[in-house]
Amino acid sequence: MVIKDLQKIVRGSANLGPKHQRHSVTSTEAFSNLTRLKYLYLNNNAISVISSGAFRGLTSLETLKLHYNGITALSSDDFSGLSSLRNLYLYNNKISTLPSGIFSGLNSLTSLQLHNNDITTLSSDDFNGLFSLEELNLLWLNWLRELYINNNNITTLSSDDFNGLSRLKYLDLYNNKISTLPSGIFSGLNSLISLSLSNNKITTLSSDDFNGLFSLQYLYLENNKISTLPSGIFSGLNSLISLLLYSNNITTLSSDDFNGLFSLEELYLYSNTISTLPSGIFSGLNWLKRLQLHNNDITTLSSDAFNRLSSLKYLDLYNNKISTLPSGIVSGLNSLISLSLSNNKITTLSSDDFNGLFSLQYLYLENNKISTLPSGIFSGLNSLTSLLLYSNNITTLSSDDFNGLFSLEELYLYSNTISTLPSGIFSGLNWLKRLQLHNNDITTLSSDAFNGSDIFVSLHGNPWACDCRLRGLRQWIEDNSKRINITLNGLTCQTPQAYAGLDFMDISEENMTHTSPEFPELIRWVDADEESDIFNPIQYDGYRSQLY
Repeated sequence: MVIKDLQKIVRGSANLGPKHQRHSVTSTEAFSNLTRLKYLYLNNNAISVISSGAFRGLTSLETLKLHYNGITALSSDDFSGLSSLRNLYLYNNKISTLPSGIFSGLNSLTSLQLHNNDITTLSSDDFNGLFSLEELNLLWLNWLRELYINNNNITTLSSDDFNGLSRLKYLDLYNNKISTLPSGIFSGLNSLISLSLSNNKITTLSSDDFNGLFSLQYLYLENNKISTLPSGIFSGLNSLISLLLYSNNITTLSSDDFNGLFSLEELYLYSNTISTLPSGIFSGLNWLKRLQLHNNDITTLSSDAFNRLSSLKYLDLYNNKISTLPSGIVSGLNSLISLSLSNNKITTLSSDDFNGLFSLQYLYLENNKISTLPSGIFSGLNSLTSLLLYSNNITTLSSDDFNGLFSLEELYLYSNTISTLPSGIFSGLNWLKRLQLHNNDITTLSSDAFNGSDIFVSLHGNPWACDCRLRGLRQWIEDNSKRINITLNGLTCQTPQAYAGLDFMDISEENMTHTSPEFPELIRWVDADEESDIFNPIQYDGYRSQLY
């Protein structure tokens, strides 16, 4: 039988298997008239190239066998129009790459056999449009280095799905619908560096799920429904650098959960429902640089929670329910660059809470319930560049509260209830570039409050007393308008009553000079015709002035 004879077959199957003549290339449109053909077996031939349009017209074809040939390359349109195809066998060839879109349109395909080829990289795009795929056989793709089958609808995996992929380095199963991992599924993946199982529906893990992955450096388990970590699950992962467990349902941790992760540098546990951290849980993680615990339900911390994490640079504890910091909690964190404690329930701080944080550059304490700053609390933080204290209950500040913060560039004190700023409170902050004091209860400021050029200051939302005490500040703003950035909108006078609701920059220095806290109703009247550059209060509706 020759290929042209197949044009006469209306239904049934055509077999050009081992008993038949071998063909090096299938003819263009060789099967174009076989519109009812369901089964086409071209396996065990010597086909090396599939001519463009070779399978055009086979709209009823359900099974196509091309295995055990010498096919080296495929074209993106080789299987175009095979909308009824359910089974495609391409194993035991010499295929090295899959062109983009090669399987697009194969909406009915349930089984794809690609094992025993020379494929080195597979991506999720390679399987785009395979909405019905149930079985993907990649067994013995010996040269496969990268396998990306993310963003599909895979629900189950078999224990032998990745058998023989001993050289595989990257396996991405992200964003599927996997709920469980069969025992031994990753067995033999000795070269695996990165494994992504994130954005699935995994609820439980077994202690041996990752056994033998000695080369694994990156493990992505975030955005699943994992509630507990079985004992010893990560033991043996001596090369692991990054472990992502955020956005799961983890409620409790055990002290030995991360034992043996000697190389770990990044641990992401945020957005779970963890309430406590067992003593010594992070001990042994000597290379840990980033620890993210935010968006949990942590209420208390033990003093040794972060002991011996001498390499830690970033510690995120924001959005928890922490009310106090135990003494010595940050002891030994000599490398810490960023500490975030914002959005908790902290009411009080101790003077030694941040002792020894010589490398700290960013300290986030905003959105708590802090009312006072104990003396010397920030002393020794010579590297600090950003200090966030906004949205607390701070009412008073002391002149030495920010002493020693020689590197400070940003200080956020807005949305508190601060009423006065002691003289010289910001002296020594020579590198300060941003100072936010808006939405407090500040009524007056002296002209020497800010000692620096190129500074951004926000002062709006305070109940300003526009009397002689603000004269110096007003003059300072005018004199330095070209080298500072100050928000003038919203600098509204609350007193004296005569100026209530007016912007204090609209009130002349002359009028401020003759208005005092003791006699707020007395101001000097200056006629606009006499000196037009001086504020004329009669310009404002409803205003009544008294002559001084």
